[in-house]
Amino acid sequence: MYQIIPCELRAARIYCRMSLSAVARQLGKDRSTVWRYEHGQLNPPASTLFQMAEMYGVPVETLCRRQEGNPV
Repeated sequence: MYQIIPCELRAARIYCRMSLSAVARQLGKDRSTVWRYEHGQLNPPASTLFQMAEMYGVPVETLCRRQEGNPV
């Protein structure tokens, strides 16, 4: 099981100099949905997480971590 790291979602977006609106547009989501991902109020589906990693040019493992005690 994996846990999303909200602060990494935001940090990656800012590093890429992308606005919430730009990310939302590319993902086909509302701006508020992306904001909720970045603030830990909503977990993105796996497909969206992979899209975000690709968009930001980072491995998906940068945006999430494996929870201890859970098998792969």
